[in-house]
Amino acid sequence: HVRVAARIEIGGVRFWSADRHEGKSTFRQSAPGGKSGHAGRAPSATFGPMLGSHEPGIILDRDGTLVDLVRDEESGTISAAFHPSHLRFLPGVPEGLRALRDAGFRLCIATNQPGPAKGQYSIDAVTRTNQAPVTELSAPGISIAAFEVCVHHPTGGPGGDPKLVGPCACRKPQPGMLEQAMRRASLDPS
Repeated sequence: HVRVAARIEIGGVRFWSADRHEGKSTFRQSAPGGKSGHAGRAPSATFGPMLGSHEPGIILDRDGTLVDLVRDEESGTISAAFHPSHLRFLPGVPEGLRALRDAGFRLCIATNQPGPAKGQYSIDAVTRTNQAPVTELSAPGISIAAFEVCVHHPTGGPGGDPKLVGPCACRKPQPGMLEQAMRRASLDPS
């Protein structure tokens, strides 16, 4: 059993205490005041050890965890980024991801992006937008092992692609995207 003391902050959320026991590693989210927990909200990350290499992995959400939301002062709306120019990493994100990488974590992203099902923007726009942070992070050597996206929505919207409307197994909180990211990045789901 090895205990690695670490504190990492990503987008204002602190993670601490990587435990390693029998090939399994974990990071816990820290609540204000240093207490273990989830600070009164659902966690935005999922963790698991690596198959074979016994290195840990982490699956993070994109919007509000890694990148800021888009705020339109004219209309008063807040939305997810749907163009590469909209992407702004939250303070501390590149540094936090680098610290996770340096601690041996394989980095993955899983994000709900229902805009195509709602008729707000195209799947191509989602693809371009998601490629931008992967490219930007690769410059300082931060690799994203898997980037999973759900473009479905239960009810859709005007002009949305009807093939993307309805229930699916990938839209969080369903486990489909997380399971796919674990397979693609060779993470052990236990």
